[in-house]
Amino acid sequence: VGHLPGTGYPWVEGSNTYIAGHRLGYPGTVSDHVFCDLPSLAAGDEVILEDSLGQTHTYRVSEILEVDPNDLSVTGATGSDIVSLQTCIENYGDYWTAGPNWFARYIVRAERV
Repeated sequence: VGHLPGTGYPWVEGSNTYIAGHRLGYPGTVSDHVFCDLPSLAAGDEVILEDSLGQTHTYRVSEILEVDPNDLSVTGATGSDIVSLQTCIENYGDYWTAGPNWFARYIVRAERV
């Protein structure tokens, strides 16, 4: 997964920490299937981020979005401490087809608890 440059960090109040990862990735690498099960998360599920110092930051899933790949509004601050986890999906509402088109972005948002 990768942190989108220009977005927040868990230790900065009011941040939208935006993290993107592949559903399929590259076979044999750490990117392979890293966010494959992201569509399995539901409202109320817990998301825990661990930073490079070993500190954990706990969030609870509050919103699921599907957006056009060019919609960058989801990367901006929302006024609260959130993490946005993004992956690609084949099309709106199609969470399990393995590609190859990836017409939509699937985003799970979670609020800090």
